[in-house]
Amino acid sequence: MSRWAGAGFTLLELLITLAVITVLGMIAVTSYSSFIVRGYRAEAKVVMSEIAQKEERYFSAYHKYLHGDDAVKQFRGDTAADILSEHGMYKIDVKPNGTGYLIEATPVAGEPAAARDKDCRVFTLDHTGKESANDGAGRDTTDICWGR
Repeated sequence: MSRWAGAGFTLLELLITLAVITVLGMIAVTSYSSFIVRGYRAEAKVVMSEIAQKEERYFSAYHKYLHGDDAVKQFRGDTAADILSEHGMYKIDVKPNGTGYLIEATPVAGEPAAARDKDCRVFTLDHTGKESANDGAGRDTTDICWGR
């Protein structure tokens, strides 16, 4: 019997190892993707909170809230640009809501990372501090999106 007989790995052992590594890799990628999506959600919520603070400061000085292009001009200094989250995954709109405002965040079209967020297609924050969200099909996902 030669000294190398029985040494090494069989093809079956290598295939099993490869299958285990593949499964672990798929789990890791899925988890990483969900963390990325949650990070983009957090960015949108931060921008919305900042705008709400600016709206309240503006209201304190001028006794009215800003909407649409007026809000963009006041908060960004440019009427042509949209208000976007830090990495540009969510577009932020400021809309009238009775005597107040409604800040709405929606994923930017063509951004694959934001498009993967199936639960939180529309975030809103109003002048009373009420937070809400839905999946774009009308299902209320406020608890998922705002982290309650």
